[in-house]
Amino acid sequence: MEKRFKANVKSWTQLIETMLSKINNQQAWRFIDLSPEIAPTVRKLTECKDFCDFVDYLTLRRDKENCCADELGGITWLLMPFQRKIEERIQILPGNAL
Repeated sequence: MEKRFKANVKSWTQLIETMLSKINNQQAWRFIDLSPEIAPTVRKLTECKDFCDFVDYLTLRRDKENCCADELGGITWLLMPFQRKIEERIQILPGNAL
């Protein structure tokens, strides 16, 4: 169990270090912390720059740089709740109907 835990920690450490080396640190930490930056004019998920940039990062790592399966899994594990946070915040913005 300890070996699996250490391998998991190592995988996440590598994912974070790679992300920090490839994109702006502030934006990378927003992705990692699941704290999207959402402009007041955003009404749809695809209008959110952070979401589009995260998808672009996923595409870069998966399709162009052929990252390992562990990293790809970690990125997608982060992307899903990141997307949900954006969708939740968009729904409660003034002017958006539920």
